[in-house]
Amino acid sequence: MANQTQFGLGYQVSVPDPIPATAGDHGPKPKTPEELQAYIVQLLPDVGPAMAKSILQMYGNLRTLFSATTTDLTKVEGIGPKKAQKIVAVFDQEYNHKK
Repeated sequence: MANQTQFGLGYQVSVPDPIPATAGDHGPKPKTPEELQAYIVQLLPDVGPAMAKSILQMYGNLRTLFSATTTDLTKVEGIGPKKAQKIVAVFDQEYNHKK
């Protein structure tokens, strides 16, 4: 075993690649309801942590946010018409699960 440690096994050992990160893999799971809300909002298109905080401060909860219109969303600082349209499109998109 000492020789193997010093000089190797004499042949190549393949090690599997780590599992690739999935979209939406943003680190450790949120622990508080507020962290969970911010995490969910950050999954929306073009929304980072600062914008998520601004959105949540304006709307107060996810239910109100999810019923917001494009016009409503443009009232949040940093959200223009294009970004608002992207976000509302996610809210309105039918889930198309293919088996």
